[in-house]
Amino acid sequence: MDDRTSHRILATGWLLAGLLLSATPARSADAPAFAARTGLTLATAAAAAWSADAALVYVENDDALDAGGTSPRWGYLFYSPSLDRSRVWSVRDGIAATACRSSSIRASALPH
Repeated sequence: MDDRTSHRILATGWLLAGLLLSATPARSADAPAFAARTGLTLATAAAAAWSADAALVYVENDDALDAGGTSPRWGYLFYSPSLDRSRVWSVRDGIAATACRSSSIRASALPH
């Protein structure tokens, strides 16, 4: 690979990184905080529409927690055995949006 090709690849990478960062949702300071369990029903319904066998495997706060343990946005990771795929939904302001789609996460592919 010559220097021009390396520079183009590097420039393209920086451009894509910039686009991804600019597409990241704004901080949710103006959104009302809620408990993770409150958004679970909405996230579970979205996951079931994606795959009937989707199961919750992980929950995390997508914004800072307040003193009461609530956050304006929560992320819910679901895994579908039939699709062998996972998907994350981010819940904010009573809306669930697909935050991330991932490829196969077969346990056999994980290091022991």
